[in-house]
Amino acid sequence: MDPDCLWRDLLDAIQRQDSDEAVAIATDLHEWLTRGGFPPCVIPALREASKEQLSVARKFQHELATAACAFVISMT
Repeated sequence: MDPDCLWRDLLDAIQRQDSDEAVAIATDLHEWLTRGGFPPCVIPALREASKEQLSVARKFQHELATAACAFVISMT
């Protein structure tokens, strides 16, 4: 699982207004995150700070990605 790739694919599906694909991707990424998987780099400026497993930046990006996925899933 590459959460960075899924995040890019999710943003692309949203831009193309492909709601079915966006929901499928968001569901996969949301499951990954809720099972404890590491988050995608949602904010590139935090990339280096997010490498520390217990960093605030990593937790912040995890929360942002989880909330974004839940939002997309709820749009169905």
